[in-house]
Amino acid sequence: MIEISYMVNPKTEFNKSNNFSYSIVVVVEHPYKEMFGDSSNLTVTNPVPGIITNACGNKKCVVAIITMGLEFIC
Repeated sequence: MIEISYMVNPKTEFNKSNNFSYSIVVVVEHPYKEMFGDSSNLTVTNPVPGIITNACGNKKCVVAIITMGLEFIC
């Protein structure tokens, strides 16, 4: 049986207190207007590095980084 737990910005204690086999972290860039949010400095900003460290510190881990090319307006 597979059980999935979801939490935004989990703390280290959450991962340690549960018997998880894996951690999956999905990082999505902040939305911005084309050309008005572009950056030549391609880095992952806070608090993301801490979230990855907390989630992956003591587990097998997968990190997915999702970037957007153009905004979609629905």
